[in-house]
Amino acid sequence: MEERIRESPGLEAAYWLVDREGGKALTITMWTSAEAMAASEATRSRSQNLTGTATGAQVTTARFEIIRSTRI
Repeated sequence: MEERIRESPGLEAAYWLVDREGGKALTITMWTSAEAMAASEATRSRSQNLTGTATGAQVTTARFEIIRSTRI
């Protein structure tokens, strides 16, 4: 999966997080623009379907706009 997402134009960062005790996982991707994010939708949809089929988990998508960030 990581190789596929690395090829996505406009991708700035991707994070895969897991709460092993809680049985939850979260993927966060950051894009250079809303247009770049929209262009990635087909890949996201396929990945989501594969993950759901492989794990039996309900996989959902939410979108947020970054309004502020700090790098240390």
